[in-house]
Amino acid sequence: MASHTNKKLQPEAAKHLREILVNNKVFAVALLLIVIMSFLSERFLTTTNVFNILRQICITGIVASGFSLIIAAGEIDLSVGSIVAFVGIVTSYLMVTVKMPMVIAILAGLLVGMLCGMLNAVIISALDLPPFIVTLATQSLFRGVVYIWTNMVSIIGLPQEFVNIGQGYLGVIPIPVIIMVATFLIVWFATVKTSFGRHVIAMGGNKEAAYLCGVRISRVRLGIYGMVGLCCAVAAIVLTGRTASAQVSAGNGMEMDCITAVVIGGTPFTGGKVNIVGTFIGAFIVGIINNGLNLLAVDSNFQIIAKGLMILIALIIDRLSTNFLNKKRRKE
Repeated sequence: MASHTNKKLQPEAAKHLREILVNNKVFAVALLLIVIMSFLSERFLTTTNVFNILRQICITGIVASGFSLIIAAGEIDLSVGSIVAFVGIVTSYLMVTVKMPMVIAILAGLLVGMLCGMLNAVIISALDLPPFIVTLATQSLFRGVVYIWTNMVSIIGLPQEFVNIGQGYLGVIPIPVIIMVATFLIVWFATVKTSFGRHVIAMGGNKEAAYLCGVRISRVRLGIYGMVGLCCAVAAIVLTGRTASAQVSAGNGMEMDCITAVVIGGTPFTGGKVNIVGTFIGAFIVGIINNGLNLLAVDSNFQIIAKGLMILIALIIDRLSTNFLNKKRRKE
């Protein structure tokens, strides 16, 4: 009898192990890269360099945490980089030119970022337009406002207290890393522990079915894009503090970095599923590759090629592993 029970348990254990490996393959990829880079460079696996990687991925990680919800909902936002630049300029202008207190200027910047994201949602819902086209247009809109407002000149002379947000430490941990982790935790809680998160997943799985089940699509979309805009604003404040200036080119190419981190992290581009922890690991993988190429003195242009290859490989692995798991489930 015991022997018969063990035979039944073995396939069940194998099935659970297989699903764990398939659903968390991003951890295996990160571990493999760490091992490879440790052999290629003795400076890679040091405390200083690990914190350096975390500092490097903070901006992308903060935006990507919210961007995960966009992808999970089956939509896209190409304006995130421009929102980062716009919020950086707004916040810096209020502090440097208007002489507004730092806290109020930061709150104003957060509000502007959230409103920029919500503007995307309102246009998409009100006119029933594709998110790709709308956010491509607002990407140019926000970036153009930045160029005209600043006359292509960066804003400098920021207060030291503000600069410390991007350059300071709390003990041995960089403040931007703490902000990034806090952002991920908030987005994770909103996604996993609230009805809003469940509605996002339902919306990404099938908008028509979600609507028939009572999900207010326009309201959920407003929340998603508003949260992404808020994440962009947080990233803009950290980035502006780190560079001690508001750069007009801030956020260029950020859309690519966010898509890379989210897709590698296991959130499918088709929507209906989200992996916030995976997004964090995905951003870390991007940081490992960029950092490793720098340590090995490889041409920085190869980093662009590497990101493109990572997206393709992640999509291929995700499709193959999903098909494999579905076949196994049907057989069982």
